[in-house]
Amino acid sequence: MVDTSPKFATSCCTASTQAQPILQQQQPQVQTLVVPPQTVPTVVVRPPTTPKLYKGDASYKAYKEYFERLSVCNGWVTPIEKAQNLIISLDGPAAETVRGLEVKQDQDYDTIWELLRK
Repeated sequence: MVDTSPKFATSCCTASTQAQPILQQQQPQVQTLVVPPQTVPTVVVRPPTTPKLYKGDASYKAYKEYFERLSVCNGWVTPIEKAQNLIISLDGPAAETVRGLEVKQDQDYDTIWELLRK
């Protein structure tokens, strides 16, 4: 037998209306995460700086210091690279000093400076 009294009906209705807010609270909340766009670093590539000409009329020591600093800036690391660029930068009497010298070995860089010193 089913009890159809108003007490029972009220308690059923009350229970079901109280359950709804509980179900609504248990729903997961979705949060949107905003990620800033990644920035790509900009790399500026400069062309190599051409060394100023050396004619042999000024101090070779001062020019050697200048040329060594320029080599670092331009990324000339090996003695052969340095020797090739050094020969290009010579003019006048200094160029005559190394005429005919072909850069093929690492020691040629030191040879050029030795010839310019004399």
